[in-house]
Amino acid sequence: MISFPLLPGSVTSVQDVQLIQDLLGPVTSTRHPATSEGAEAPLPSSQSDQSATTASLHLTTRTALAVPIGTPALAQGATDPAELVSRHTTGVDMSLVERATRAPAEMPPLLARLHERFCEEDAFVQVNRDGWGDPQQVYVWDMASFGGYLYASTLNLDGTQSAASGVEGAAAIYRWDGSGAWEVVTTTGLGNENNDGFRRLFEWNDMLYTVTLNDTEGGEIWRSADGMNWEQVVSGGFNDPSNLAIRDLIDYNGKLYATVQNDGTGGGEIWRSPDGETWVQVAGFSGGGAANSSVHTLMEFDGFLYAGTRNTVNGAQIWRSADGMSWEQAVGPNSAEGSGFGNANNTVIFQMIEFGGALYATTANPEDGFGMFRSLDGLNWEQVGAYGFGDPDQHFGWRMQVFEGALWLGTANDDPEKGAALWRSEDGVTWGQLVGGDGTYDDWGFGTDANWGVRSFAIHEDELYIGTANMPYNEQGLEATGAEIYVWTDPDPVSTMEHDMMI
Repeated sequence: MISFPLLPGSVTSVQDVQLIQDLLGPVTSTRHPATSEGAEAPLPSSQSDQSATTASLHLTTRTALAVPIGTPALAQGATDPAELVSRHTTGVDMSLVERATRAPAEMPPLLARLHERFCEEDAFVQVNRDGWGDPQQVYVWDMASFGGYLYASTLNLDGTQSAASGVEGAAAIYRWDGSGAWEVVTTTGLGNENNDGFRRLFEWNDMLYTVTLNDTEGGEIWRSADGMNWEQVVSGGFNDPSNLAIRDLIDYNGKLYATVQNDGTGGGEIWRSPDGETWVQVAGFSGGGAANSSVHTLMEFDGFLYAGTRNTVNGAQIWRSADGMSWEQAVGPNSAEGSGFGNANNTVIFQMIEFGGALYATTANPEDGFGMFRSLDGLNWEQVGAYGFGDPDQHFGWRMQVFEGALWLGTANDDPEKGAALWRSEDGVTWGQLVGGDGTYDDWGFGTDANWGVRSFAIHEDELYIGTANMPYNEQGLEATGAEIYVWTDPDPVSTMEHDMMI
């Protein structure tokens, strides 16, 4: 009997088991109890013996296959089939190993099919079940590495009960130690079902902070010393329910800053705290026009704190401060650039990031496609490439991340025939598309139709993780399956990317 580990929360799925069963005959599994109270619920299945969250699959010796199931082992550094076998098989006849580790062209058709399905290295390996088994968890809104775990926070599609989980819908936080099952931190919005999403996860002063979208009572801020026990430090949108969400958190000069999205009756705001408990408002942008309804993002660059706004009337703006109290326009009607970098269709500054000595900013643009701009001094800006990198359906330049000397960009695509795209650049000018279109490694949305955007990045244990936004396009017959997380396995050096282009 050959033992194959079934890694919980990974790409190994009931469908994988079913494929083996279809090809090889009956498959049995050994179930083990969950390792903690917070462990992920078993994968729903019509065959209960295939739903173990921590299990070993046992295939009878009617097959000569000796190659383990699932690509997570590849993400852990094993790329050679023989090495995979040595890691994951027990009591295997070595003649079977030799047969199973041949090149696919030399294998019988059955083994070649299984080798292709389970053993060929993927550039991006999914490490969670879609929506953690709940299709209502549609966004991986943020991720963070904290205390040895990778944390992921979600947006819940609505407040209805999920048929998959049987739990009243609300925002969720999960965590993963990289090997076992994902643990549930909360699926109840930290006790408030009106918390529809946790927008941000941010470590500050040895505590993990998160912020909420709550369009009923106003956004909240919570924190935890251990990732499991949480205390609320801000409620009710800083005592203004029209402040429906807290958008961003950042450390600047030893103080914690938070930004606010207003429902449009007022302007976006910036608050700061010396300790995470006591807060004072340091900026309100109704003075720059109430159309600045949100401060979407903060970034420190060259000693200044920069704030990017949402403005659907005149175009997004960027403000900056040398002390966190006094602010000047860097992009807006009183600057050299004009609002929206001179294009009113640039309605949101989604993110700013420093890379290669320059400050980069990405926008939302529903007409032309997202814009990317960069500046060496924060005041004079140049556009990087064409809008949407040549695709006007790429509306959002949603998230950026610096990893291994390259700048990564995840976009959202409003065309349901397309989906999320992922780009990478070593110099900020020449970009290669890794996912979507002519992507080197994967199709739009990592091959999932409803993955319409890349919503988050995180670096954990020196690996890059990518979180998706997964939404239904009902008129096209697509349905949300739940947000996904992928890890980049780095199959090729950055310099060997195909489809690089100046854009």
